[in-house]
Amino acid sequence: MFQYVRPDGYRRAIIFPPAAPGSLGDEAIVLGCLGGLADAGYASARILDERPKVSWAYLGPRHRDMTLGYSRFRRDRDWYRPGLWLSRLWADHLLCLGADVMDGFYRPQVTHRRLALVTLAARSGLPATLAGFSFNAEPAPGIVEAFRALPASVNLCARDPVSASRLQDHLDRPVRTTADLAFLLAPVTETPAVAGVVQWLRAERDQGRTLVGVNANPLLCRGPAGLDPGAMVARYAELLASLETAGLKASLLLIPHDFRDSVNDLTLLEALHALLPPDLKAHARVVEGPIRGDEVKGICGELDFALSARMHLSIACLGQGVPVLALEYQGKFQGLFQHFGCGELVVTPQAFMASPAMAGDLAARIRDRHRFRPQILGLGPHVRTLARFNLDLPPASIPGIVPVRRPGTSVAPASVPALKR
Repeated sequence: MFQYVRPDGYRRAIIFPPAAPGSLGDEAIVLGCLGGLADAGYASARILDERPKVSWAYLGPRHRDMTLGYSRFRRDRDWYRPGLWLSRLWADHLLCLGADVMDGFYRPQVTHRRLALVTLAARSGLPATLAGFSFNAEPAPGIVEAFRALPASVNLCARDPVSASRLQDHLDRPVRTTADLAFLLAPVTETPAVAGVVQWLRAERDQGRTLVGVNANPLLCRGPAGLDPGAMVARYAELLASLETAGLKASLLLIPHDFRDSVNDLTLLEALHALLPPDLKAHARVVEGPIRGDEVKGICGELDFALSARMHLSIACLGQGVPVLALEYQGKFQGLFQHFGCGELVVTPQAFMASPAMAGDLAARIRDRHRFRPQILGLGPHVRTLARFNLDLPPASIPGIVPVRRPGTSVAPASVPALKR
C-alpha cells in the first residue's frame, strides 16, 4: 500500500460539468468555476465527463488534457470500489455543477445518475458539492426522495433564493443560497471575435442609437411553453419594430447562446433578422460565431439593454451591469433576478406572445435602463460573493482510506504551481 503525502497548500478539484460542450451557458459555468477555484487557491482542476470522446481542450491551452473520462470507469466492474475510485481521482473535492440538470424536471434520469455519483464520492470519503443548481417547483416523482437520501456530508448549493426555499421545504437539511458560477466568468474583450462586433456597436452608438442585445431560445418551443417557432420569431420582429414607433432608435445585436441541435438560437435569430423591416435591418447584426462564453460576456458589456430567453446570456449582461428583460421558463428566472432586486424585468412567454401592452412594456423598460443599471452594478459584488460560496470548500479529510498505487500512476511533484486562470 502507498500513502500519498500532499505538498503543503496543494489542493485539487474534480469538476463534473452540467452538459457536453456546445452550450455557451454551460461553458460559462465551467470557466467561471475554473477561475473561481484558481482564486480560491486550488492548484489543479480536471473535468470528469461521462461521455466518451468528449474534450474540453477547446477552452484553451491551459485546459488541454484536463478531461478525465468517466465512461471507462463504468466498463471496469470494480470501478465503484471506494479505494479504486479515490486512487484514480486523487482529489480533494468533487464539484458536480448542477445548473438545470439537477432541477428535477428536465431529465430526471440524469438527475438520478448524478446524485448516485455524488453519493458514491461522499461515501468513499471524497468531499462532494452539488454546486450552483436550480430546483423546480414541480420535480418529477422520486427526485425529492433521491435528494433526501444524499449523505449528510454533501454540500447543497442552490443558485438562487427561490430554489433554496423550494429545497428546504422538502429536505430537513441545510441548503446554502449561492449564485450561478457563471458570475465568476471574466469577460474577454480583445479577441478578433469580439473586436469586430464591438467596433460595429460603437459605430452605431456614435449615431445616437440605443444598443439592444436580442436572444431567442428554442426551448420555449419544445418545453411547457409550447410556442410555435414561426409565431415566436414573428412576435420578436413585431415588438422590435415597434421600438421605432415608440421613439427609440435601436440597433440590434442578435446573440445566440447555444449552437446545439438543428433548430438552435442561431437559426431562430437568422430567421428573425430576415423578418425585420429594411430600415431596422440596416442597424441589426447577427453574431454568427464561432464564439465563446467569455467573449459573449465581453460583448454584453457594450450593450445598453437586452431581451433574452437564455438564462446565461442574462447572467452575462447582469454581470456587466446591463439590464435585461427576460423570458422566463422552467421557473428559474425569478430567483436569478431576485439577486438584483429587479423581478419586474421577468416576463412569461404567454405575456410576451399575447399581451397587448408588451410593446409599450418593452419600450418602457429600455427607457428605464438608467434606473436599473446602478442597482445592478451596486449588487454585482454581493452576487459574485454568493457565487464564490459554491467554492468555499473545506480541506479534504479522508480518514481510514488509503489510495492504492497502481502501475502507471504517479504522485504529484514536491512543488506545484498554482492553477492559472
